[in-house]
Amino acid sequence: MSRKFKLRRFLGNQNFLDYNPNDFWNLRHDGRGEDNASWFNDFIPFLENNNSKSVLEIACGSGVNLGYVKSKFPKVKCVGFDVSKHCINLGLKRYPDIKIYLADLVEELPSIETNSFDCVLCAGILMHVLPKKIKFVVKEIKRISASTIFLYEQDKHVEFGLRHPNNFVFFHDYPSLFGDLKKVFWKEYKDNHFAEGLIFEEENKIK
Repeated sequence: MSRKFKLRRFLGNQNFLDYNPNDFWNLRHDGRGEDNASWFNDFIPFLENNNSKSVLEIACGSGVNLGYVKSKFPKVKCVGFDVSKHCINLGLKRYPDIKIYLADLVEELPSIETNSFDCVLCAGILMHVLPKKIKFVVKEIKRISASTIFLYEQDKHVEFGLRHPNNFVFFHDYPSLFGDLKKVFWKEYKDNHFAEGLIFEEENKIK
């Protein structure tokens, strides 16, 4: 009896057992939706207050978020990557002044230089990271960020095991994963989402 079959018998016919990130995200025709406005009203002043000169968005979709940042702060360096070739092609056409490239986050993060971006933006991506990979991904995010991290994620305050019934979503223990950083902003949004701005205490920053 295969492990997948055992999981199906225990969990039911859960589609995350057949999840392929490339296939799943290539079906999303336009990356982010239009629900950005609420949390972006908090992200933009967060960037400004922390004097961010560069932003890396992990899993940027078609670059909508970075395009908005660039429209507000033309001099800020904006870079993003995503696993969806379709979304990347859209972004390259729409935002020629933003560097957007194709990459898987688990494979790509180790190749990015330490402290190379002032702010790392994770907008609805950590919730899609497998529980066995989340600590590695968070560690890499902390290494890459020179000063700040901004999260917009779904939150149930449990580390693993639960998931959204539709789209391969895990509920990670974010307070534990990011507990060594100073929280300077937090706000709850509808549908169990939250936005959180984090900064490094000097003694905790990776050199």
